[in-house]
Amino acid sequence: MRERYKNRADEVYNSLLAVEKSVARRIFLELTQIGETTDTRRRVRLQELVNFYHSLELLQQVSEKLAAKDARLITKTDDKDSHNVILDVVHEALLRHWTQLIEWKRKYQNAIAIERRIEALAQEWQENERKSEYLLQETRLGLAQEYLDKYGRLRMLDGLAEKYIEESQKLRDRLRREEEARTRKQRVITISWVAAVVIVSILGVAIWYQLRQSELNSEKAYNYSLALFAATRGDKKGAVDALSKVLSVDLTDPYAYSSRGFVRSDLGDKQGALSDYTQALRLDPKDAVAYYKRKRLLRELGHK
Repeated sequence: MRERYKNRADEVYNSLLAVEKSVARRIFLELTQIGETTDTRRRVRLQELVNFYHSLELLQQVSEKLAAKDARLITKTDDKDSHNVILDVVHEALLRHWTQLIEWKRKYQNAIAIERRIEALAQEWQENERKSEYLLQETRLGLAQEYLDKYGRLRMLDGLAEKYIEESQKLRDRLRREEEARTRKQRVITISWVAAVVIVSILGVAIWYQLRQSELNSEKAYNYSLALFAATRGDKKGAVDALSKVLSVDLTDPYAYSSRGFVRSDLGDKQGALSDYTQALRLDPKDAVAYYKRKRLLRELGHK
């Protein structure tokens, strides 16, 4: 009996087309329950084998050849509804003595174990209304991806398991995008907060200095105060407007130019900021802050 099954299996398998051989290999592996000491038969539904690579038509075509009267390697229930067609090996001797199948089992034993674990998890996901908490995440998803990279060419996973991994990857990518968005938002908030503190500090120093010099008339004082108040609230445009009013009163105020240049630069108005820093240095060549900011801005704008 052993030789008869072995010879018939070799003859039928070798008669198949290349694409049919990969399907036949998958069918025989799916029909095998690998045990610690002895392998046993495992019945499967034809419909459950459908995946991205193996259509129902192709599976029907190959299973018909394996179940044909002159082949008789597998049995196939006679049911017009493909959802209910069940496949089974004709005899367990085929599982234990067909050299080709023994070699496949030895070579792909790990792949089969992982495949069936993923399919079991996919079935659990399906039974729980495909809720996201049942999807693969982190380590499990990494192992599934490793399985695809190493054994994906075998095309063993059923369609549900393929969808399960696909949805798990989509969830991972979405969570990554959300985390990156949160990080960017937090970075912007932090930068804006630091910039606001610097602006407030600069304006505060400007007001303090001019008060010390007794050069601040009431209108300038009022507009400087407006600029300081706007800066503390993060209203950079309001700070620019208030500083512009300071300059409308006194065009020789280097601190107003320097402060407005800083705020303009933070708002993205690089050319306006450069103009303000340049004017501040014309009025006060010793303004180290304006000098440093202007030099840095020139580099950003591509000037040597």
